[in-house]
Amino acid sequence: MLDQSGKVEFKRVQIDLPKRAYERLVKLKGATESSSYADVLRNALSIYAAIVSIMDGGGAIMVKQPDGSVVPAYFISR
Repeated sequence: MLDQSGKVEFKRVQIDLPKRAYERLVKLKGATESSSYADVLRNALSIYAAIVSIMDGGGAIMVKQPDGSVVPAYFISR
């Protein structure tokens, strides 16, 4: 979001994560070679927004298994 001067406006968010969620965050940071936890969370938020948009439009997310079969992906409901 841009402020009145045309610069990107930032909002600071502080979160408390359970140990297991923090461990997943650390693992994802390494696996994606992200430069920060914030980058991992921004990317995850973008992906989640896309999933919600697709599902709100009546679509579904499908996963292709290693054997070639395609199955629906299930996500936490809102």
